[in-house]
Amino acid sequence: MTTFSIVTVCYNSAAALVGTAKSVFDQAFSDLQYIMHDRVSSDATVDVVKTFGDWVDDFRSEPDSGVYQAMNRAVSRCTGAFTLFLNPGDRFGSVDVLEKVASQLQHDDDIVSGQAIAVATGKVHKYRDPSQFWAGSFIDPQATFVRTDIARELQFDESLKFAGELDFLSRARLRDARFRMIDVSVCRKSFAAGPSPDDIAGFGERHQILIKHFGESYPVDATLRSELVNFTSEKFGAAHRLDALKEMTVPQLLKEYGRLNALVEKPSAPRQRAANV
Repeated sequence: MTTFSIVTVCYNSAAALVGTAKSVFDQAFSDLQYIMHDRVSSDATVDVVKTFGDWVDDFRSEPDSGVYQAMNRAVSRCTGAFTLFLNPGDRFGSVDVLEKVASQLQHDDDIVSGQAIAVATGKVHKYRDPSQFWAGSFIDPQATFVRTDIARELQFDESLKFAGELDFLSRARLRDARFRMIDVSVCRKSFAAGPSPDDIAGFGERHQILIKHFGESYPVDATLRSELVNFTSEKFGAAHRLDALKEMTVPQLLKEYGRLNALVEKPSAPRQRAANV
């Protein structure tokens, strides 16, 4: 069996694909399968992939119901013992990443995670302490190798839009999958500076997932409410309303965030010049 399957799911990613693919092709470790799965791009993505020729072991372009269905379809074609998703624009941290990871794999590993380097700073991106898995992301999906048979068995929830990886990892933990951290800088990727629209768009989904899986055993709601209050205060300078924000539920906070965001983005009326007298 091949050791690794590397998967890049792409959509209108022509400009970002070359660097990502080259970082895979440059790996000194050769016992790998590289899958590219296109979601029917309308730009030159397919043409770019075709220039890679036999360097890509498996390529398919087909419509889907969402990114998580595309990821599940890609996993169904993986032949490696472990699968890693490397998104367009992401790159391996060095040419010997897979060599380093392979040398540290243990026979009972289920999910093995290294570090992700932020392109803007060159530093390791900080996630939660692993002991706070119940409150959200503590590992980076693009730096995480999942045993392929587990990925096939659990699959990504195709009804989700934003937090499918978090849901997958939460369900893996509940089925007692063995997580292990290793000291390897697996990938380099971009991270948003501060709260981003994607953070907020996925917050409600993330909240529902964590409440569903861990809410009866951990203070999930209180922790996520506090995070959302901080997001709102950071973006809108709403410190004067901090007490009011703290009293809101997560759905109320999301609604308030949307209201404030709409006020910020609404163009102001053009100032009229006074008529000459």
